[in-house]
Amino acid sequence: MFKEKYDSSDDTVIVFPLRQEAEISGEKNAYLHLVKTLKKNGYKVLSLVSAETKTATFFSFFSLNRILQLRKLSRENRVKTVVLKIPTAAQIFAVPLLTLGFKGRVIVWVDGMCWQAPKWAILTRLLMTEPAETLLRMIINNTFWVRLAPLWKGDVVVATERQRQTIIKYAGSGMQLEVIPNSAPLSGPPQKLAPIENKKTISFGYIGHTYPVKGVEDILEALTILKNKGIRCDFHFAFSSRGPRKVVVQAAGDGHVVEGDVQVSEFFSKVDCLVFPYLAEWGTNVFPSVFLEASLFGVPVIVSDLEVFKEFYKGVTNTLYIEPGNAAHLAQTMQSVIEKKIQLASNAMIVENFTTRFPPSGFESKWRDQLDFARSGVVLNAGRNEENIL
Repeated sequence: MFKEKYDSSDDTVIVFPLRQEAEISGEKNAYLHLVKTLKKNGYKVLSLVSAETKTATFFSFFSLNRILQLRKLSRENRVKTVVLKIPTAAQIFAVPLLTLGFKGRVIVWVDGMCWQAPKWAILTRLLMTEPAETLLRMIINNTFWVRLAPLWKGDVVVATERQRQTIIKYAGSGMQLEVIPNSAPLSGPPQKLAPIENKKTISFGYIGHTYPVKGVEDILEALTILKNKGIRCDFHFAFSSRGPRKVVVQAAGDGHVVEGDVQVSEFFSKVDCLVFPYLAEWGTNVFPSVFLEASLFGVPVIVSDLEVFKEFYKGVTNTLYIEPGNAAHLAQTMQSVIEKKIQLASNAMIVENFTTRFPPSGFESKWRDQLDFARSGVVLNAGRNEENIL
């Protein structure tokens, strides 16, 4: 049920995540940051959420009771604006059903990327490790459903140009699409990092979940390859409580530094380069909050060669890209960094590029524009085919 009593004020906004946001997740961070931003700008925010959990699974994210509550409020028309957060563009077609009878304004906020077929080797690997979850994503988040998106005539907010182009490709260019890149709510003040070019040795790190799509197994395999070559690699892991535990046990058993929930600022001060060998760009919110925070701190990365990540790191020279699912390529790249054969992006360049392209104030101002137009009853033309990256 709603955490707060709702009223019919024009300044009241319902923020409804279709998928229940689990704790310690990028999706939850983005949701909470929007709620905080709206409250800061004078809106009363009502969040239809169920009990918080750290152990939610893919199957427990959807709550029929919450959906029925939203339908009830839609029929009553006592609130004039709803921000409906959906996992991918594949669910846009269902918005008219969820808000049937609602006469106010609905802004659809698309969280992540649709499922798209990866290489056979990666698909086979995911089907073997997470068969049920992978099959469900293939069905529920398939781009086929995006073709039905024009059934929804309202406004759609996405975080990346990659998402926008995907919707245009499958649904046409007639929808009102606004690109509002996510912003990173820092868990602590940034600490000044020592310039990477002054470091004699390089320490690597990974922070996040252990889901197979994150590619943690490739990190462990790459570290084994380096060890067999006699190359010492200083690696720090900070794992959340979400995902298989076997990789946590393996990382600790291999002698690497393994931590659980950490203060982000402290963790970033320990590592010189973050490694994110994701197998696919779907299965995560975009842009991932850990990427946002790392960029605010100026931490360089080795990251999978995927379009959404190349969009994020556009303009940052010496960002190192690796082939998804290729542990040998990752090991070779890390070896080249250790031996100073290739140079990492400088801390200052990363911070400057990020704060210029994705200023936190941009997230706030663009969402304020969306809601201020809703408050005044004017439909905001989001620019259907223009590039709206900040």
